[in-house]
Amino acid sequence: MPTEREAQAWERLQEAYQAQMEGDFDRAIELYRRSLALHPTAEAHTFLGWTFHFQGKIDEAIAEFKQALALAGARPLWSGHLGQVYASAGRTEDAVEILHELHAAAKHRYVPPAAFVMVYAGLRMIDDAFHWLDKAVEERDGLLIYLKVGSVFDRLRSDPRFQEIVKRVGLQEDTGVIHPLPPTPKRKRIRGPKLTPVLPQNWLWMMVTVLLGAIVVFAVIRGGDSVNRIIEWLSPRRVMLAVQQFKTLGDDREARPLAEIAREEIFTRLSELHSQRLGVTELTTTESELSFAQVCEHSDPKPTYILAGAVRREGNYMIVTDQLVLCRDQTGIVGDKHQVDPKGPAGALVDDIVRNILAALPKDVQPKDGQLAHTVDPTAYEAYLKGRLLWSRRTTQSLTDAVSSFQEAIAYDGTYAPAFAGLADCYALLGSLPYTALPPNQAFPKAKANAQKALALDERLAEAHVSLGYSALVYDWNYADAEKEFKRAIELRPDYATAHQYYAYYLTAMGDLNQAIAERKRAVSIEPRAPLLNTALGEAYYQAKQFRESIESDLTALSFDPNYAVAVINVGRAYEQQAMYPQALHAYQSILAFAPNDPALLALLGHLDAVSGEPAAARKIISRLQQMSRNRYVPSLYIAMVYTGLGDKNKAFDWLDKAYAERCEYLVYLPTDPMADPLRSDPRFPVLLGRLGLKK
Repeated sequence: MPTEREAQAWERLQEAYQAQMEGDFDRAIELYRRSLALHPTAEAHTFLGWTFHFQGKIDEAIAEFKQALALAGARPLWSGHLGQVYASAGRTEDAVEILHELHAAAKHRYVPPAAFVMVYAGLRMIDDAFHWLDKAVEERDGLLIYLKVGSVFDRLRSDPRFQEIVKRVGLQEDTGVIHPLPPTPKRKRIRGPKLTPVLPQNWLWMMVTVLLGAIVVFAVIRGGDSVNRIIEWLSPRRVMLAVQQFKTLGDDREARPLAEIAREEIFTRLSELHSQRLGVTELTTTESELSFAQVCEHSDPKPTYILAGAVRREGNYMIVTDQLVLCRDQTGIVGDKHQVDPKGPAGALVDDIVRNILAALPKDVQPKDGQLAHTVDPTAYEAYLKGRLLWSRRTTQSLTDAVSSFQEAIAYDGTYAPAFAGLADCYALLGSLPYTALPPNQAFPKAKANAQKALALDERLAEAHVSLGYSALVYDWNYADAEKEFKRAIELRPDYATAHQYYAYYLTAMGDLNQAIAERKRAVSIEPRAPLLNTALGEAYYQAKQFRESIESDLTALSFDPNYAVAVINVGRAYEQQAMYPQALHAYQSILAFAPNDPALLALLGHLDAVSGEPAAARKIISRLQQMSRNRYVPSLYIAMVYTGLGDKNKAFDWLDKAYAERCEYLVYLPTDPMADPLRSDPRFPVLLGRLGLKK
């Protein structure tokens, strides 16, 4: 039974709603606040928020919606409403953050497509709104019966696609466009017989919310069993599968990339199945260290199954083991052992694991046709996986080999968008420091063309948006497009670590170093054991002149792969900036033994010689770089770097002008790179930044 205060709060809530329907917003606000003072409920905060919204008091409305969510917990539809209000108030970043939260929540529970529709419509991203509206129709979302009257759909009504959706749902076609009504003006309440108010159409959507809220409040008053029944009715029960980070046994450097690729591909493939019946989540590294019993008991949401895996070397092969565990009693119900050539493709491995898992799951979550969701040519898919493995190693040779693998995948299946995105990623890096196998004017047009081809095949491919954004940033110097593409990638795939890594490049160029560090930390949180991402975090700290933190991140990367050259180079750069010249020299020389003719490493050595009192040695390196440039591309920025160390500003700017003509990708980081500090006081420096479209 409800307490006396709860009963009084419910009465005030009803009175407040009646006042709101009569247009007496001030009295409604007063009554809602009395209800909240007696017994705070999410419903009272929500209705109070809508009252403020109708009055145009957006900040107050947002505060109430947030209070409602804080009390109620995760409510995707309420979050969707809040996102739309943010968008209508011009708070785009907050609205996009709501989208990120909804996409993340969709990995763990069912999120009604209508929640996405609300936010995308508010942001005027109409194509995306209709994409989710189509999904709502496919999933027979019950909220679609309010298409003709719900004000949240107002921005979509003038589009011809809206009437098509209305017809598909089976509603009578509109004879005209319904526009949102302005808030009813305040009028004095007239005491007398109660009349049933005739509501304008735009209020009907709110009445639906009120009705659902009333049901929930009634259930709370009646007891927990009613709440559970209603929640179960509103959110279909799903099988939940938690995928652990695949463990690596031993110190073999090839085991970790294989483990990461296998886990990510398995997760992606399973996620493509019935989202309402099968929820697939990824466990963090910390969660993956817990026992099965702990994961089953304490994870949110609680999984039905756990997929565990491990990779180890056995002779010339990698052995991959997997096990599907039922949480009910922590018993293994299916598992296998696979022998994989570390230099070969992993497609067959992924197929086998996914097929075995599906066979063990309940029949209602399996594909109806008995086939895997993945339909690309198997040979193309294997070539693609091999390309991604090579791409992740990040050497000039591995990137060149990856190009061949992606081209092979495209030759087998010219409609496979991820292969074009992989090709774009490789060409972009081959035109960037420190790889520079191709001059920018050869590398980046190829990168852009392949990214655009990938998006023509699949507009929702996050990898292609990242690659296109990178080209826009470092080659086109089109910073607005770069930001748009990076944010689109994160929106499509919030847990894509590379998207966060590359978005940090944009933030660095814009001088927002704190946020760049935050994005790199986000990337590391997704793939904590990736040498590349830990090194990228070290670079962000380096740009922010937090050199100790930079070294710490790079050493973390080296703990996972002691031969990761980029991390060693970055350690040397950080040591040099702290005037720890012997330590910097030792770092560079440890790589020089394996790459004696690498232009990037020679340039760094030349700069170190210059600042540490060895100008003759620095000039010899300049001569050597110029001689090398006769036979291959050597970025002019490298020679400018050595002249900067020598204090020869005239020649430094001469070579920077040449780097500008080459469209050298690293120029966009000049506003913050510590090595450029000696040039900042020269009037030519802001002029150069102006030509790049950058701030000082």
